[in-house]
Amino acid sequence: MTTASPTMKPTTSPARPGAPAPGHGAMGMVSIDPMRLLRRYYPLLVVATVFGAALGLACHLVLLRVYPVWTATAVFECRAQATNPRELGTQIEGADAMMRFMGTQVAIMTSDDILANALKDPELLNTAWYRQFRDGERAKAMQRLTKDVNARVRTNTSLITLNMSWHKPTDAAVVVNAVTRAYMQELEQTGKRASIERRDALNSRLRDISREKDRLNQARERLLQENKVTDIEGQQTEENMQIQQIAEKLVQIRATRATITSLQQKYNEILKLQGTKTYPDELMAEARRDPIIQETEQQIASMKIDERALLARGIGEEHDAIRALRNRIESAQREVDTRRDTLLSRLFDSRLDQFRSEMAALDEQERELEAKLKTANTRKEDLVRILVRVKQMATDLEALTKEETEIAIAMKDTETLSSARVFDRVRVLRMAQTPDRVTFPKWEILIPLGVVLCTGLVGGVIVLRELLDQRVRGPSDVAIIPRLTVLGMVPEASEDPARPKTVETSLRDTPGGVVSESFRQIRAPLVKRMDQEGRRTLLVLAGMPGSGATTVVSNMALACASAGERVLVIDANLRRPAMHRVFKLSEGPGLGDVLVGQATFEQAVQESGTANLSVITAGALANRTVPERLSSEAMTRVLNEAAARYDRVILDAPPAIVAGDGLALANSADAVVLVVRAMNEKRGLVNRLRIQLSEARGELLGVVVNAVRASAGGYFKRNIRATHDYQTQAK
Repeated sequence: MTTASPTMKPTTSPARPGAPAPGHGAMGMVSIDPMRLLRRYYPLLVVATVFGAALGLACHLVLLRVYPVWTATAVFECRAQATNPRELGTQIEGADAMMRFMGTQVAIMTSDDILANALKDPELLNTAWYRQFRDGERAKAMQRLTKDVNARVRTNTSLITLNMSWHKPTDAAVVVNAVTRAYMQELEQTGKRASIERRDALNSRLRDISREKDRLNQARERLLQENKVTDIEGQQTEENMQIQQIAEKLVQIRATRATITSLQQKYNEILKLQGTKTYPDELMAEARRDPIIQETEQQIASMKIDERALLARGIGEEHDAIRALRNRIESAQREVDTRRDTLLSRLFDSRLDQFRSEMAALDEQERELEAKLKTANTRKEDLVRILVRVKQMATDLEALTKEETEIAIAMKDTETLSSARVFDRVRVLRMAQTPDRVTFPKWEILIPLGVVLCTGLVGGVIVLRELLDQRVRGPSDVAIIPRLTVLGMVPEASEDPARPKTVETSLRDTPGGVVSESFRQIRAPLVKRMDQEGRRTLLVLAGMPGSGATTVVSNMALACASAGERVLVIDANLRRPAMHRVFKLSEGPGLGDVLVGQATFEQAVQESGTANLSVITAGALANRTVPERLSSEAMTRVLNEAAARYDRVILDAPPAIVAGDGLALANSADAVVLVVRAMNEKRGLVNRLRIQLSEARGELLGVVVNAVRASAGGYFKRNIRATHDYQTQAK
C-alpha cells in the first residue's frame, strides 16, 4: 500500500476521465512494492533460504554416494598450416581458417568411423562400461559412446578437449584414450595418404610444365619462320634506318615542291597581268646574256661614243651626221628591245613548262616514298608484335622453368617432410588421466540451486498471493482504479502512539495523535475542492459496514470546526445511528422528526459542546422506520436550509452495500466522499460504487482509506513514530 510521506501527507491520484492509471485497468493487477513484501515476509524468505541450502547439501551428499560422475579429458593442440615457400599451393592461414580447421577436427574426433575403431580397442573392451552391453549389442554401445564422448574447442586457444563422463573414473579415462588413439591413427593414415597424393600432384604438375614448355618453344619457332625473321632486333634497327632515310627524302622533296609552287604562283600572277609584263629578274638577267643582244648593245654604245665625239668637235645637233647617227642608234635600240621581248616571252613560257614537269616528277616521287614509308612502318609494327609475343613466351618459359626447379626440390624433400610429420597439424598435448575429483555433484552448484529454487518458489507464491488478493490494503490499491482520487488515509488507531480512547473523536480528545493529524491532512484538499465549486453539503459514504464512515464524519467535522468554519453534522443513518452516541446527545428531536414534520430544523439542531459544531441526530425511533424519506422533498429542504445557515454540512449515511440510502442522498448532496477500510473492501466493490456514484448529482471527490496498517518495520511505521514524536516535542 502507498503510505504518507514523513509528514503524513495524504496520497492523491488525480482523476483522469476516460483513461485508467498507467499499466492498470479498473480490475487489473495491483502494483507490487518489493520492499514492502520483503519487510513483511522476510522471516519466511530466510527460512526458505536456509531450507533450500540444507536441501541442496542433502542432495549433494545423496548424489555423491549413489550417482557420482567422473570426467576424463584428453587435450590436443592444433598448429597453423605449413608455409614453406617451396611447397605447392601453400599460403598463410588466417584465424578464420584455423577455427574452421579446429571445428573440422572436433567433428572428426566424434565421427562414427573414429568411435567404431575405438570400440575395437582391447583396453576399452575390458572396461565395465563396455560389459554393460550384452553380446550382439554393439550398436547400443556405439549409440552410448556417441552420447557420452564430447569434443569442443577451448575459446581463444588452439586447444581441443575430448572428454567423457562416467560413474567409474578408470573406465572414463580408458574410453577417452581409446578414442584418442583411434583418432591419431586415422590422422597418421590421412597424413600418409596426403603425402602420396602430394607426390602424385607434383609429378603431374611436372609433366604439365614440360608439355607447356615444348608448346611455347614450338610456337616461338613457328612464329619466327612464318614471318621470315632471323634477327628481330637487327631487323628492327634496319627498318628504323630505312624509315629515317625515307622520311628525310620526303622532307627534301616537300621543301623543293614548296619552292617550285611559290615560283609557279609568282609566274601565274605575271601571266595574268594585262599590258606590259614585269618579268622576274632571273629572266631579265638571262635575256641580257643573249649574244645578239650583247653585240647590238655594244654597237649602240660605240655609236653613242661617236655621237659624243662629233658633238665635241662642234658639230651641231641638227647636222646630218648627228641625225644619221641617232637614227641608227634608235634603230639598233628597237631591235634590242624586240629581241629582248621575244626572248623573255620564250623564256617565261619555257620556265612555266619546266615548273609543271618538275611538280609532276616531285608528286610521283612523293607517292613512291610514302608507299615505301607505309610498307616500312607496317613491317616495323609486325616486328614489334612478334617481339612482344616472343618476349612473353620467354617470360612464360622462365616462370615454368623456375616452378619446375621448385617442384623438383620439393619432390626431393617430400620424404623428409613426411617423416618429420610436417603434415600433422594436431598433436596430443595430454592423454586422459584417471580423474581424482567428481564432476557431479558439486556442492557449490547444488546448494545455491536449492536456495534459488526454494526461495524462488516461496517468493513466487508470495507474489502470486499478492496479485490474486483483490482487497484494498492501502491507497495504492485504490489509486490504480481509473478516474478515482485518493484524498488520504487514516492509520489503524491501535498503531497510533497517542492511543486515542475513542477514535470517533480522536481529533478532539488526542489532537496531537497521528490519527488526528491524518484527518487534518485530508481536510485540506477536501475543503479546497469543495470551495472551488461552491459546494456546502458533503455526504460521507462507506462501502461495507465497519468501514469507519462515522469516524470520518465526526473527525472531519471537528477538523473543519477547529479551522473556524460553522459545521453541521447530520446523522442520516436512520438504520444504525451513531452521532448521538459519539457526541453524547439525545436521539431526538432529529432528522427523522423533521422529515415527518414533528419538529422544525431549529428544534432538531443540537450543540455538540465543541465550538462551531452542531449536530442533527437521527431522531426518535418511531420516525426512523421509513428511510425512503431521505430521498423526499423534505430532505432537500433540510439540506438547503443547512447549507444556507452553515459553512459546511456533513452527512453520515448507511453503508452502500447494505442499503440504498447513501445512493439516494448522493443525488441531494453537493459532494460525496467514499470511505474504504483497509483489508475489508475489494477493489471490484470500490470500482462498482464509483460507477454508481458517477451517475449521482453529488460529485465523487475521492476516497479515504481508513485503518491502514503499517508493514512490520516499514517506513510507514517509522513515519507514524516520527509524526508522534514531532507533535509531542512541539508541546
